[in-house]
Amino acid sequence: MRHAALHMVKIRGGFRCTDPRGKVRSLPFQQRKGAFMPHCIVEYSANLEPTGRIDELLQKIAAHFRTAPDVFPTGGVRVRAIPVSHYVIADGNPDHAYVNVTCRIGAGRPAEFRKAFFTTAWDITVAHFREESARRGLGITFYVDQADPEGAWKTNSIHAHMAKA
Repeated sequence: MRHAALHMVKIRGGFRCTDPRGKVRSLPFQQRKGAFMPHCIVEYSANLEPTGRIDELLQKIAAHFRTAPDVFPTGGVRVRAIPVSHYVIADGNPDHAYVNVTCRIGAGRPAEFRKAFFTTAWDITVAHFREESARRGLGITFYVDQADPEGAWKTNSIHAHMAKA
């Protein structure tokens, strides 16, 4: 995986990320307020329902997030899909399809980590739809948004329940 060379670990007072050249970066906890939540929403044209294997894609994306538990704690991972039944794509050909993945994460992760991690997530998504794309016109987009910690409120008891199990 491309992000394997970048490593982020929790240290006293923040997080440390080492890039492939050995450059170390530390992030104070206050910059990471609310930074853990990864939510991915897969919006797709409903004509992919019969052949798109959407549930399988969701599992693949969630599994990718679980490869970085120090950065994205498992209890905060949310991956969901929304089929869209009313849409017009390109020239209006009803065989065309689209997939739009939007991942929302908390602010504070280094740009090089984000790029490496989400490039791999993009690669997973494109590989998943390779055969579908060969059969029909298929547009795939992938975006990563960082949530403003001053404009986000949340609560989550999943972490505590996972610890009990």
